[in-house]
Amino acid sequence: MKQKGLSILSVIITILLLTSLSIFGYWAYLKFFSNTKLNLSFLPKSSASPTPAPSPSRSPTAWQQYSDSTFSFQFPPNAAVEQTSSNLPQINFWGPKQPTLTAGGSTLIDGYVITINNLGSAATTNIDNQTQTNRESYQPHCQTPATPNVTAISSTSIGGETTSTYSIICPTENTDEYFVSDGKNVYEIRNYYTGDAQSLIEYKQVTNQILSTLKFTQ
Repeated sequence: MKQKGLSILSVIITILLLTSLSIFGYWAYLKFFSNTKLNLSFLPKSSASPTPAPSPSRSPTAWQQYSDSTFSFQFPPNAAVEQTSSNLPQINFWGPKQPTLTAGGSTLIDGYVITINNLGSAATTNIDNQTQTNRESYQPHCQTPATPNVTAISSTSIGGETTSTYSIICPTENTDEYFVSDGKNVYEIRNYYTGDAQSLIEYKQVTNQILSTLKFTQ
């Protein structure tokens, strides 16, 4: 009888011991592991990098190409290239708000015109002096009652050649003057664009694109 009582007591003690161990184990898990972040540094990392998007072309592929014995450039299909009396190219664009230009001389109020003038031999015409002379002698005026802002002379590049430039800025029209040499002659490139505020921004961007494609073919 005494032996049977000891066996029952042993079973009870074993159950209590196992229960205690289970409770302790569960507490230890909550205490030390539940808030532990997994360390995944041992996993292999991909060495691939994103492929950069290709840079867009400065001029749309739909643009047309002009070339003669002196110049080549691209221009939008909605613009037109004409020959001036000096047999030099002139780029014209009439905007959607422009009335029809007639022989009577309607004023351009929406669009742009890029003209090229030959100022003479590079041996006798100094670009810096010519730029300064033109800037000082030009009588600026605006279509709207306003005093134009004539910027200082600065340097840029057209056709891979160093170019002197200044701008005449009005509320509804801007003129960018460029003076550049191909080594033989000095050329004045006049970029005139007019319109409302948004159109001026767009025409400036387009004409800058045109001039960025200009090259000397000689």
